[in-house]
Amino acid sequence: MKKILAFFLALATVAFAQQPQTSSAPIYSVNAKYVQGFGPGYWPTAGSGLVLNVAAGTANCAGPIVTYAGGTLTMTASTTNYVYLDESNFCVPAVSTTVFTSSVIPIATVVAGASAITSITDDRTMFQEGGGSSSGISSVSGTNPIVVSTSNGVAAVSCPTCGTSSGGTVVSVNGGSAVSTLNATGSIPVTCSDTSGSSTAQSCTTTPSFTPTAGNCITYLTTTANTGTALTINVNSSAAGSVAKWAGSTTTLVAGDIPANKPIPMCFDAAGQWDVMTIGNAPSGGGLSPLFDTTNPTGVNTPAEVQSISAASTTATFSSNIKAGDLLLVFSRDYEGSSITVSDSLSTSFTLATAVGARVYMGTASSSGVDTITLTGAVDAPIIVAYEFSGVTETIDNAASSSTGTSITLSATTSYINDLLVSYLNQDCCNEMTLSVSSGWSTPVTAANSVYTHFASSYEIGSSAGANSITWTSTNRATAYLFSLRAASTPVSGSEGQVYYQTATTPYIPWVYHSGVWRQVQ
Repeated sequence: MKKILAFFLALATVAFAQQPQTSSAPIYSVNAKYVQGFGPGYWPTAGSGLVLNVAAGTANCAGPIVTYAGGTLTMTASTTNYVYLDESNFCVPAVSTTVFTSSVIPIATVVAGASAITSITDDRTMFQEGGGSSSGISSVSGTNPIVVSTSNGVAAVSCPTCGTSSGGTVVSVNGGSAVSTLNATGSIPVTCSDTSGSSTAQSCTTTPSFTPTAGNCITYLTTTANTGTALTINVNSSAAGSVAKWAGSTTTLVAGDIPANKPIPMCFDAAGQWDVMTIGNAPSGGGLSPLFDTTNPTGVNTPAEVQSISAASTTATFSSNIKAGDLLLVFSRDYEGSSITVSDSLSTSFTLATAVGARVYMGTASSSGVDTITLTGAVDAPIIVAYEFSGVTETIDNAASSSTGTSITLSATTSYINDLLVSYLNQDCCNEMTLSVSSGWSTPVTAANSVYTHFASSYEIGSSAGANSITWTSTNRATAYLFSLRAASTPVSGSEGQVYYQTATTPYIPWVYHSGVWRQVQ
């Protein structure tokens, strides 16, 4: 009997050794910790201080599938934080101090102390909220959209089976404005690369494809530069469109305008041509500043007469004080034609402007005060006519020209705005002279000496650069002359480096503001 009992006891011992049992669950979820449950990712772990690490993951964001590359979130100190996937922002991980709502996907409940995370409750589940019309992507034309979201909330959208059309693949984000994944509506240009090898007829394709319509833009790349004036481009096997530079101008190309291996932005217009926004060659001729002034650059003086005098003598005194910086213009005439020089009581340095028909001197007053003009060398029947002008330089624009008769027309083509045009007339006979000048010219200042030499002068301010003329009408035969002086600039308000252009003959004349003065650039 004892042997039988011992046998059964031994048998029971062997059976229990082969079938161990337990009545308690594991102390943690092995599957959840090491393989992240059913595999959605987004595993939350404590980082340094209040930083929570969130692992990479994949989620169904109310329809579209999104992927997350992994990142971090900073918890609010001394409170409970709720970490979730934000369906209104392409399921980018977010954190709040309020409890989860029905429109988010829970990740974790994180309790934070003053400076560190104290506990993490993993709230991930294989079930998630289904989303609503206001979350994520609200509508996609086509099927099987894929939305890839980055940690900064920017989403890239692709639609492999949406097909193609001239209207593009349109995606509406968060119920807002439509965003085109194709540049059929003038948004981000797509690259179109030519490999035709032709310098006159090129073609390219885009991915995805579209049929060009007015407003479509591309970034064009070719391996072959154009060599002639004409070039066509066929985009996506549609129709060859001619290439026009300067946004639709009829100006033809020159060789190298469309360079090889350089990205060139261009847009399709209603005329069926590709308008190039930039070219490979530098523009010819003078360029224009955005501050283009067709009348008078700010700070460029308009010359003005201050006063004038005339005398049949070797001296003449201005009636009012001369102002320093003003231009003195002195006409001298001696019947015998002797060598004449000019000086004044303010020690102005005079230079000869012209000796055609009369000797014309110019000088800039170095000081202010009473001024007497003196002719030296005028020994017989002298004549003096003198002006004080403000806003004029001693720079000659046009040299003197002359003509003879009783009706005399003289012309000068100036290169600068506000030129001081000066004309004078001599008559070496007779005891009288009646004359007139063209409209717009000043009333002539006249003088006559004892041997019947009559002299007259007049001036006009050129309102623009270009052709200017004067007509003298005289009772007796006379000879007239014409020349011009350039206007000055003054230290008026302006921004350092500011540029103005004035209308002129080619090229345009630039003025640059530097050190308090507008200066012409030669």
